[in-house]
Amino acid sequence: AVQFPEGLLTIDENVFVMSGMQTVIIPDSVETIGNAAFGSYNIKYAQLGKGLKSVGTYAFIGLCSPVFVIPKEVTGLSVGSFILSGNTTVYYNGTEEQFEQLKNSGAFQEDTDLIGLQEVVYINEIPVSSGYTDDYCYFEYPAGEIQIADYLGFESNVTVPSTIGDKPVTDINTAFAPVIDIMMFISETTETPQPPTAFMFSPSEITIPETVTSIDHGSFIYCAHTQTINLPETIVSIGNAAFAMSGLKEINLPASLERIGHDAFESTAIQADESNWENNVLYIDNCLIDVSSSFTGDLVVKDGTHLIADGAATGNTEIQDLYLPESLGIIGESAFS
Repeated sequence: AVQFPEGLLTIDENVFVMSGMQTVIIPDSVETIGNAAFGSYNIKYAQLGKGLKSVGTYAFIGLCSPVFVIPKEVTGLSVGSFILSGNTTVYYNGTEEQFEQLKNSGAFQEDTDLIGLQEVVYINEIPVSSGYTDDYCYFEYPAGEIQIADYLGFESNVTVPSTIGDKPVTDINTAFAPVIDIMMFISETTETPQPPTAFMFSPSEITIPETVTSIDHGSFIYCAHTQTINLPETIVSIGNAAFAMSGLKEINLPASLERIGHDAFESTAIQADESNWENNVLYIDNCLIDVSSSFTGDLVVKDGTHLIADGAATGNTEIQDLYLPESLGIIGESAFS
């Protein structure tokens, strides 16, 4: 991260292009950001200042489940100011109509080979401050809640704090998702690019506090060295690709869950282990996660299953009759489409 001084007016083009910068907070005094100023591909969190009047093409490029915070006061976005992919979330404190105007201007260009704009969250106020501890970069929101933006440590076993200062930690976003080298996306031989893992540190075990109620999309994506995640009983939602491409072998899914997003466990060690599958169906605790594309015949969901994940059997055209248990409470979006 770079601490920009208040009073700064201009950030010229290409200033941080291809840098390893992950966190960008633009002060309200900045009026102009040049072309490709933050075209680093490694950005995980970028908060724009309220005074922006001109933002150049390719000013921000995010490929690692980035979060962009955009105040409604921002004007002067160019076509392609933001190149979005990898499950991008935008926080915006204006109206849906105002954001649609921004989208229609062409400011947000989505990479069609990856996942583009995943979610727009409409908020009342922009985060009021940022700070650091020895292990975390974090943001404080006006309601006094803390979002952890990045894990800075190198411990193998990590327990996320329930508070920082006296404020509750309610969101970990993509704090543990490692920086991804842009070269991982360049492949002439495979349709689905695979990341190098040797240099991408992530803790082997992570424990989430009870103050957290959801695991955002892409929260642990590419955490190749993370094998165990301990979730509290307070978790109600797991986002799309939350653990995808990770080394995850063990996780507990609480009974409180109301949603598991698309591809949440895609290409994890759990999914790769054939012993975790029952008749071509992957269950974790009381949740049905995935139905193999090779499954044929009648699908009898086992007793005790509470939830079926979003897209669990998407694309499978060989399921004939479907039998659901009385225990089932939730069928996810497009589960059998």
